[in-house]
Order: sequence, then structure tokens, then C-alpha cells
Amino acid sequence: WRSSPSKHTTAQCTPKHFLFLPRPFPRLCLGKMNPEQLQQVEELAQQAYNSTVPAERALAEERLRVLSASPENSVLCRYILDNSRSPFALTIASQSLFKLVTHMWAGFTPVQHAELYNYLLTYLASYGPSVQQFILASLLQTLARVIKFGWFEEPSQDIVDNVDKFLKASLNHYVIGLRILNELIVEMNLGNQGHLSLSQHRKVAVSFRDKALLRIFQLALNTLGQVAAQAPALQDERVQGQGLKLAQHCLSFDFIGTIPDESSEDLGIVQIPSSWRFLFEDPATLGLFFRLYATLPSHTALAMECLVQMASVRRSLFVNEDDRAKYLAQLLAGILDVLRNRTGLSAKGNHHEFSRLLARLKSNYQLTQLVATDGYPEWIRLVAEFTVASIKTWDWAPNSIHFILGLWSRFIASMSYLKATTPALLDGYAPQIMQAYITACIENAQRMLDSEEPTLFESEEHLSEHLEALPYLGRCKYQQTSSFLISLIDPLTARFQAHITPGQGAFGPQNDLYVTEAQLAWLVYIIGATVGGRIGMNSHEEHDLLDGELASRVFQLLRLHDARLNASQASKATIQLELSLLYFIHQFRKAYIGDNALTSSKVYNRLAELLGLSTHHMVLNLILGKITANLKYWAREHAIITKTLVLFHDLSSGYSSGKMLIKLDITSQILSNHTSEHFPFLDHEANTRDRTTFYATLGRLLFADENIARFDEFIAPLDHTLRSLGSLPSVEAFRHEQVKRVVIGAFRDLRGLVSSSVTRRAYNSLFDWLHPKHTPVLHMVAEAWYDAPEVTTPLLKFMAEFVLNKSGRLTFDSSSPNGILLFREVSKLIVTYGSRVTSPALANNRDAYKARYKGIWLCLTIMKNALSGNYVNFGVFALYGDTALANALAMSLNISLAIPLPELLSFPKFSRAFFGFVEAMCTCHTALVAELDTPVFAQLVLSLQEGINGTDSSIVSQCCLALDNLVTFYYQNCRKDTPAARALNQHLAQNPELFPRILDILFRYVLYEDSSNQWSLSRPLLCLIIVCPKHFLDVKAQVVNGISADKRERVLGIFAKLMEDVHDSLELKNRDKFTSNLTHFKHEIKSYIAS
Repeated sequence: WRSSPSKHTTAQCTPKHFLFLPRPFPRLCLGKMNPEQLQQVEELAQQAYNSTVPAERALAEERLRVLSASPENSVLCRYILDNSRSPFALTIASQSLFKLVTHMWAGFTPVQHAELYNYLLTYLASYGPSVQQFILASLLQTLARVIKFGWFEEPSQDIVDNVDKFLKASLNHYVIGLRILNELIVEMNLGNQGHLSLSQHRKVAVSFRDKALLRIFQLALNTLGQVAAQAPALQDERVQGQGLKLAQHCLSFDFIGTIPDESSEDLGIVQIPSSWRFLFEDPATLGLFFRLYATLPSHTALAMECLVQMASVRRSLFVNEDDRAKYLAQLLAGILDVLRNRTGLSAKGNHHEFSRLLARLKSNYQLTQLVATDGYPEWIRLVAEFTVASIKTWDWAPNSIHFILGLWSRFIASMSYLKATTPALLDGYAPQIMQAYITACIENAQRMLDSEEPTLFESEEHLSEHLEALPYLGRCKYQQTSSFLISLIDPLTARFQAHITPGQGAFGPQNDLYVTEAQLAWLVYIIGATVGGRIGMNSHEEHDLLDGELASRVFQLLRLHDARLNASQASKATIQLELSLLYFIHQFRKAYIGDNALTSSKVYNRLAELLGLSTHHMVLNLILGKITANLKYWAREHAIITKTLVLFHDLSSGYSSGKMLIKLDITSQILSNHTSEHFPFLDHEANTRDRTTFYATLGRLLFADENIARFDEFIAPLDHTLRSLGSLPSVEAFRHEQVKRVVIGAFRDLRGLVSSSVTRRAYNSLFDWLHPKHTPVLHMVAEAWYDAPEVTTPLLKFMAEFVLNKSGRLTFDSSSPNGILLFREVSKLIVTYGSRVTSPALANNRDAYKARYKGIWLCLTIMKNALSGNYVNFGVFALYGDTALANALAMSLNISLAIPLPELLSFPKFSRAFFGFVEAMCTCHTALVAELDTPVFAQLVLSLQEGINGTDSSIVSQCCLALDNLVTFYYQNCRKDTPAARALNQHLAQNPELFPRILDILFRYVLYEDSSNQWSLSRPLLCLIIVCPKHFLDVKAQVVNGISADKRERVLGIFAKLMEDVHDSLELKNRDKFTSNLTHFKHEIKSYIAS
């Protein structure tokens, strides 16, 4: 080891147990960088971090970027780390080294991998205790990535032994050793590095799990055991924190590759390996974390996080139910001790993690098991008291409430399955908790109005989490809950009525009205959740009557609220009340209107008695009136408009509710008066996207058999709009802001209508109206506004929907030319837009996706829908010399292949559209693909190859289907004397590696990837084996030679079975046989493939 004596203040010599190499590390970089160059680097690093002149800073960053430009420059980074004293230069060097490892790992040799591994460990041993923390963090991250990428090479798997040397040195080295392991586990859990594919990542992670993770967890337990035993050498907060982090990271490891979504973590099960069983069967392990929680005040939240994971271990980890019961008993005893003494629960972090622990407990254990545990009565009583106390102090720990509510919801949901003789005691606590929650909501209304921070009202996600837990709580003792809600909502409604009644406005100050509205909003939300809980629960007539009691109060409030609608007086509370009413209507609809509702229910008895609403139709008429009022009076409130339209759309989508809507007089009025004059929200820019939903809903109602005769009347306003646009004298006349707004609205409206035309009759009505009278407008808009994605996106989305043959709606008469005419319009639009979207002006736009890529992938979607719609006889174009098809295909290929493939693949929607188009083209027009120019054909096949290498299974399937069609076409036509066959033979003569390379990729995909689309993979694979038999033998030889000699004969037998009863034929029966053989082949050979 060589070091600069003046660099660090601590001792520079490496302790003798830090000998990671068999000899001292060689002197590096001599001749590569001299002291003068090092000084220049330090000055540039200073400028990059401290300069206040942007140009100077950018120039410094550009000059320093050379350090991460090539693997060879890693020696420069190491020279800087060895010799510089500048923290800025050290930061640049460590970050550059990390970038080199991340992006250019394949450029390093295995020897360089080992050198880098040993260099970093030695550097951390020598300088780790003294370097700045941000530099240390970067070096630790680099070391972890080096170990992961080189896991199957020497000496990466010795990391635990090497870290053990740190633990035997000073206290500072002990902390660094723990940090190395912590960073390594985090790195092993990350699956999105560019160098490793997902399957490679999982192989590394599984090997790490099997060979190192248990030892690391034991090391963490040993460290924490010494901490708990008050070992003098480890009474340091850094050791305590890093030790607990290490245990938590071990327990949170992705053991089986599920990569769980953090948003659903509390429904997860920790898949602890069976080899860890002895640690969990030992009571000392669980007891250690409870002891640490009680004795380490600075790290109690971390200790509780570990307990959360310990409570979630999989059921099958334990050999028998007795062992699992003992483990549960110890867990409940520890929780009971925390609840008795309120240990640490005054800290927000501890309170939150403890709430998670309770929720996770019920997710992984049955109520029967909990009830049978000693001390359960006291435990459930204390949990109930903790719940009520937490709800009362809602504003102190708001993010913990949904965990606790979820716990009780699952408790009560399990009561119907409880067979134990011991009572669960939940009936007595559920009403208390529900009433405490309702009271807290009422009391917090004022605070939520005054708060400048986002509240539960503004957080739709958190609000829904609360509301999803309420039905079980509310309906457990429904009579009590219903009475309590009525006792609150009746006086508040009376208070609200007094405020809004003319002449009684002096009832109180305006702020009092806002508070009343906020309190009513909470009650309406709670009632909505409770009434909606009827679905999926065991309800009876008594509960239906109670639902009617509560619903009648809300409908009465709704009538009062609508009677004073005036958006100009809207407050935050008024908006929340409106949203709560929409939520209630949605829940009531699910329970009592439409397909899932009973044809008769006691709820309508109470509604008839109290409000005169005796049938579904009367309630639906009230709801539709509410929807109409919202669309008229809340034009400026986007959230209300959106939720109102979603409700309207849901009502029209249901079979029963849709039938009832059609019969209402108010529906006829809406269909006759649907312009912005009657619904002002259509004119507001914030609601532009909602226009599509609105007209999709109206389309459902219009295209019903009872109303389709009114099509001409309904379409008249849109007809007038398009006629006005069509009468503009030139393309330049479209370039006005007012025209732009009209165009955007018109095509959003049309897209909604087309999406609802799911029958042949409905679609033909639209087609006959639009073509040929209005189609020129489409091309003029594309020509005028090609550089404005806010215009072209609605236009192209409309066309993509218009040419989509869903439900067989595009079925024209045998004598009709409409399919050909429609595709000619498609071709014109693609050529008009495509020839302009690649212009230099748009190419220089910084937001390439918005300016170009989105429009291009929409064009590809249009082409895919048109090519695969099966309503165009494409042979007519070539027969009569019409270039529409050729022009559209050429333009689509030009605009898509002009984009760098890595950039295209980085956008998921673009990728799916591109490969969908290629699949449709290879399936329906294989001969045209074969006749492409050789460079274009080769680029297309390369794109398919990259698609197979991706992680999106739908794209892999599309690529396989495209390749299957291409190779099948070659197999069937290669000996024919046709233009397509000659062209395809020429392509392969100039690029002989095309098909063999894909065979290699497909076969290795089958061998090493866990794919769900085996059928799709087998189709082109058989074609390629038949077409490239010699290369298949080479692939087989490579696989066999990679197996140990004693297993090769068995592997050869497995390969023989792969082609058993498979002939050189692409008949369906032969393909199916190969697919079956391939499935067995993959299963049998899996155990022979080296990790």
C-alpha cells in the first residue's frame, strides 16, 4: 500500500489483518497523472462545486467527465484517491469510479475486477475512518456494486470473511464493516442496474442469499447481543444503529424475487429460508429485539422495524403448529409488555412502527390463533385502548391511523370464521372505536380547514385507506353506529339549513358554515363507506332498514345543498362536501342500484317513507339531476367535474343502470342539449381531458337501440363545428388560438363518441356522417398544427380509436369500398403528419417525447389497428397501382427507425406501439417486409432482437410472433423465384448472422429466463432450428460443454428428447409437439445449468 504521509491525520499503515492481497498493492498510475495534473483536477473539482458562474461550472464538469469515459481511467480515479487532499477531488474520483463500474463493467477484465475489489477494501481499511462521510458513502456504494457485478468471480464471495477483519480492528473499523454489509444487502436488492438483466440479478441475489446472508444476519445478531449485554467495546450509537439496520436489511431482503410493492407491504409475508429456522425457534432471537427496543432510546424505531419483519415470517417456516404457537405467544407477550408500560410510544416513529406491527400481526395470523393465546383478553383490551388513544390524538400521528383501522377491519371480517369457544371480545370494542373515529373526524374539521399542509381531505389515497376499513367496523354493531351517526348528522343538517335559508343567514358567522360543511362532509364519507360495505358482507333486512335511515339523511342533505349551488361562493369546505356526496352516491349505487343490487330491498321502504323515493328509477333520477347540476355549476372545479363524470360513466356502463338511465326524461334533455352553452365545464381548459369521458358516456346512451334514431339531432353541433373548420380558406387560417381550442375540443369529443360505438350500426352512423364530408379537416389540422402536440394528440388518438375494429364493429357490406376508403384516409394522415414531425425544428426540441415521440407512437398505433383490423382488402392497392399502403408503411418505418433504438426502448408506451406495429406488419404484410432495403430489414430484425432481450413479456411475445412469421415466410418461399423471396435471400446473404444470432438469443432465453410466454418463444425457435440446423448443433455443443463432464451424457439425453417426434415441418401438429417438448426440456435441464 502506498499513501501520502500528509493526506490523513490518522495512522496510515494498514493493520496486518487487513491483508486482502497476497502481496502489497502495486504502485499505480505512475506516468499516468503527475502532481501538476492532479492540481488541475483539484481546481476543476473546486470550480464544479463552488463556482457561481454557470458557464465556468459547466466547463469544469465537462472536463472532469473524462474520468468516467473509459475503464482505463479507473487508474486515474485511484491515483486521485491516493494522493489528493481536496474533498471535492475525492468526491469526483469516487463518483467517477462508481459510474465506471455501473456503466462499463464489461470493459474491465476479471483481473481488474479483483484488483478493484481489493483496492477499495484496502482503501477503506486505511483511510475509511478519516475521510468525509459523503466520500465514504460513495466508496461503500462502489464496493457493493463491484461485489454484486463480480459475485461469481474471485474474490467477491469472501466479503464476509474480509469484513470480519474490520470487526476485529478499531471501533471505527467496526462501524465501517457494518456499513459495508448494509450497503451490500441494499445493492443486492436493487434489480434495475444496466449491466445485469433481471434474471442475472436474481441469480446473483439467490446465490448471495444462500452463501452469505445467513452469516451476515448471525453477525448482526452477535453484534446486537453484545450491545444488549452492555459490552463496553460496543457501547457506541453508531454500532447500535448500524447493527439494527443490518438486521432490518437482512429481514427485509427479497428472498424469493417477488420485488414487493411498498404500498402493499403490510399484506406481505417474509419468506425466511428454511436454513434460518433455528434462529427463529430460539426464543432469544425475538427476545433480543424486544430488549433492544426497551433499552436503546435512540434506535427504538429501528428495533420495532425488525419486530415488524419478525412478525411476518411465513407460516411454513415452523415445522409444526406448536412451534408457531410458541412463537406467536412470545410475540404477543412482548407486544403486551409494550402496551402495559407504553414503552416508547410517546415517540412518533415508534408509534408508527408499532401500529405497523399490529397490522402485520393480523395479516399473518388467524384470529383463531390469536384468541387461543394466553393473555388474549388483556391484549385485545389494551390494543383497543391504544387504538382509541391514537384516534383521539389523530393530528399527532396521522399516518398511523390507517394501519390500526385496517387491523380492526380484518379482525371483524374474521369473526364469521371463528370456531374457537373462547370469545373474540370484538363486539364490545368495535362500536367504541367507530364512535371515537367519528368524533375525531368531527373535532378535526376546523383544524383541517385552517391547515396549510395537505390534510386527509386532500389526500385521496389516505382517505380511501381510511374509508376501506370503516364498513366492517361500522356494521359490526350497526344499530349503535347508525344511531350515533344520526344523532350527529341531524343537528348539523338543521344548522346547515339555517345558514343557507334566506332570512336566517344570521344564524352564525360565515366560518361557522364552513365548519358545518366540513363536519357534514366527514359524516357523509363515513355513511357512504358504511352503506357501501353491504356488498361482500353478510347483511340482512334490519341492516337494509338502517342503510335507508342513513341514506335518507344524505339524500335530504343533497337536496338542500343543490338548492343553494353557486360556485362563486364555493369554499374549501363546500368542495369537500360536494366530493363526499359524490362518494356516497357511488357507494349507494354499488349496493342498491344496478347489476349487483337486489331487485327489491327494505332500503327503499325507508327512503319512500322519509323522502318519497320508492324505486330505483326515482333515486336514479335524483342522482342524474345531481350530475347535471354539478356539470353546470362546478365548471371551474376540476376534481368535482372529474368525479361527477366518472359516476355518470359508471351508471351508463352498468347493464341495469344503463337501461334505466335511457328511460329517464332528463337523459333525453341531456342528449338534446350537450353543448358548452348548457354545460359550461366544456369551455374550461382544465377540463379538456374530461370531454372525452363526457361524450363517451353520452355515446353509450345515444347508441342504445331506443335513442340511435336521434343521431342526426345529437351530432348537429359537432357537424356545425367541423363544417366551420372545413370552410376556413387555408391551412394558415387554422393557426389561430381560438381555432386551436375548437379543434382540440372537437377531436376529444369525437374520440369519446367513437369509443362508445361498439356496434356495427352505431359505427356506420358515425362513418357515414364523417366521410367524406369532414375527413379533409383531419389532414388540414395535421398540416397546420403538426408542431403542437396538444392538438395532434387528440387528433391521432381519435383516429387510432376510429380505425380500431373492436367487437367487430368495422364490418362493411361485401360491395362497400368503405374499408379501402378508410385506410386511404389513414395513409394521408400518416404521411401528412409523419413528413413534418421529423423536421429539424422539432428535432431540436428538448422534450423529444412530447414534441415527436408521442405523436409517432400514436401513428404506429393507428397503423397497427388498421393493418390488423381485417376490414381492408390490401391487395386492391397493388392491383390498381394505389400507393396508399406503400406510402403509409414507408412513412411509419421511416419515422420510427429514425429514432435511436435505446431511446425508443426507454419509453414503454412507445416500445409497445412500435413492436405492435412491427408484429402487425410481419403478420399481414410479410412479403412487403421482405422487400425492404437490406439495411432497413437488418435494422428491423435487430429491433426484434432487442425486444426479446427486454423485460416486458408482452413485447417479447410480439417480437416472437413477428419473427415466427418472418422465418416461416423464408422457409416456405426461399426456393421460389419471387421478388420477396429474392430480396429475403439477398438480405440473409449480406447478413448471414441475422437468424443464427436470434436462434442463440431465443435458446438462451429459454434456458436462463423464467418466462411466462413459453408458447410464444417455441414458435420462432422451431422455425430457426429447422432453418439453421448447423448453428443449433453449435448452440447445443456450447451448452453441453458448459456442464461438468459427469453430467454431459444426461444433458445430451435431454437434448435428444427436445427433438423427439419433431420433424422438419411447420405444420400445426409438429409445432405443438415441439412446444410440449420444450416445456419438458426447460424443466429437466434447469438443474444442470450453472448459476
